[in-house]
Amino acid sequence: MTTIRDVQIARQEQEARLEPVREFTIAILIFVDSPDLDAKAAGFDDHVWASELNQPESAFRILNRKVAPVVGTPVKIGYPEKPPFERQVLGVYDNIHTWTGYDPNDGGALNSNPHAQAHQFPSEADPGVDRVLIYQPALQPLKTTGDATTLTILVQALNSYRYNDTHKSFGGTTLDLTSSVPSVANTVRNVLVYLDAVTNTILAVDGTAVPVGAFTIPKPALPENGIASAYVQLTNAQTSITTASHVTDAREFLEPRILDILLTPTAAGQIIISHDGLTFEKGVPYVDANGDIITDINGHIVTT
Repeated sequence: MTTIRDVQIARQEQEARLEPVREFTIAILIFVDSPDLDAKAAGFDDHVWASELNQPESAFRILNRKVAPVVGTPVKIGYPEKPPFERQVLGVYDNIHTWTGYDPNDGGALNSNPHAQAHQFPSEADPGVDRVLIYQPALQPLKTTGDATTLTILVQALNSYRYNDTHKSFGGTTLDLTSSVPSVANTVRNVLVYLDAVTNTILAVDGTAVPVGAFTIPKPALPENGIASAYVQLTNAQTSITTASHVTDAREFLEPRILDILLTPTAAGQIIISHDGLTFEKGVPYVDANGDIITDINGHIVTT
């Protein structure tokens, strides 16, 4: 026989299985006690301090696994769709155009200054609370990539560089490396892709082809006046270039390239001189009867 009590228990069990009503209220993340000066609750993992409806007297600690703990961020507070069914931060409240003082030209909460600062890393002493670390593959200047379909590579622009005392800018280009594929079966080579600072064009130098499986695949030397972009590995019969598989980044960001000075004087009175502004050679200046150095009509030193 079913009693009223049985019906009440069954109803309670049914209600316990139902998802809670997913309504939410609005709050602002605030600073209370975080050593990082953000909204984190000191001593409580995954918890932040918030002020409901931005009322100072309503400060409370709440679970947060959705939003960067940036002070001033408007958030939705409520119950999630899945367990644990406890009140928590549901996400950023992006309807803040309805709030007094909000500028609609700011682009929304995700583009506001606090959000940008959360990702910045200006110094070791002042990292953002959700800092983004930038690695070399993300840097695009003079980067070489393959399209995984053809043997044509894309070399990105280098907006500003210096050759001697001249400012230059390279606008980016593509380069077909079909002719660099080794012609001998079962051989492989590295091809150096570089920017010629004199001509402002992308060129390639083929390395020595070696048998597939060789312990070392030689990398070609960088020519004088060259700015390295990448080494591209090509194997006989290869038909496409994939960035992750075939391209090795050769760009140098931390220090300027130092040109090798291969020439040194070998005799008394000898100098290192350039007659074309591009290459250097050894020479002994001509002198007159008084021992003065002779120059041509352009004022350049005449050497043997």
